[in-house]
Amino acid sequence: MGAFTEMFNMIFKPVLMIVNFFVKFFKSLPKVIQLIVKTLIYFVTDFIPLMFKMLKNAGIAIQTMFYYISNPLKLFDVFVRIAVFIPIMICSILYHIPLQHGYKFGDMCFYVAMVPFVTAIFIWRLTTWLWFKLVLEYLILRPCDKMTNGSLSAFYYRTFIGIENPPDSWHTVPNYQFKNRNTRYLFAFNACPAGYKPNGVFCTRKKYYENDYCDQSKIYNMSEGDDVNMRNRKLNQSSNSFMRLSTDEKEEIVSEYVDDIKTNIKACNKSMAHKESLIKSICIQKDDLTSTAIDGLCKNVLCKESYDPVCHKYVELKDESVDHSKISSNMEIAIKIIILLFVILLIGNKLKK
Repeated sequence: MGAFTEMFNMIFKPVLMIVNFFVKFFKSLPKVIQLIVKTLIYFVTDFIPLMFKMLKNAGIAIQTMFYYISNPLKLFDVFVRIAVFIPIMICSILYHIPLQHGYKFGDMCFYVAMVPFVTAIFIWRLTTWLWFKLVLEYLILRPCDKMTNGSLSAFYYRTFIGIENPPDSWHTVPNYQFKNRNTRYLFAFNACPAGYKPNGVFCTRKKYYENDYCDQSKIYNMSEGDDVNMRNRKLNQSSNSFMRLSTDEKEEIVSEYVDDIKTNIKACNKSMAHKESLIKSICIQKDDLTSTAIDGLCKNVLCKESYDPVCHKYVELKDESVDHSKISSNMEIAIKIIILLFVILLIGNKLKK
């Protein structure tokens, strides 16, 4: 059997190999056909559109390249953006590296960098305090102040410290509505005198028609018996300087005058808003305020823009019912006279006939 099997395999082995090859080939043929079909479908549906997209993108890339070549400033701007974007991204990634206890790597770097800076500030403030308090003030300025009988401390107070504003400044200091008060920037600056209003650290002269005190301040000062300047400052349109101006210049000055008055009234209402109850109580409770001046001020403050219930005090009411009755009675008498005359005429005509 062994010799026969070896002889059979030696004779028929090539035939068996060919048969096995065709058997495997025909078994795998459906898979090959399926693979070919899939390849063709992919080539038609995906590969060809992809190639078209690549060609299209290549055209866009070439067009973009020529655009930036012809506009070097735009190309430089792109390089700058890339040069800025990349470090920012790297720093952001490094900053958000998590560490223990919820801290980040960027926080640790920030704290480490701030420690020398904060320490330097602390040492500088401590040195400054030691110099001013111990050396300059106690060892130098105090003996000099004693030798000058307080002149040095008075000068120091007026120049650097004296910025107190009294609580009654709202009715005693001129131009309080324009924040005219004692202030300090590096040095101490006093409030501007009457006729001037603050302009930063300087004082600017006001126009002649602008009042120094608001009506609210005048009402309070008059209620306290103080003298108040009640001069009505209006635009002087009869002056020679105004008459010589052109029509446009006159209109500009009148418009500026109206704007200045509105600005002043608005500033007064805003700065005196916290005194509204006080002013109203003065206008209501003072029965002896019979002067026309203070009545006019109360009317301007309380009844100018909106009618307050207090305004009935300043409105002259007429007895309309009495007037109406008088008019109706007079009309009734006239009608009766006309009827009587008509009756007399009719009677006279009948008697003649």
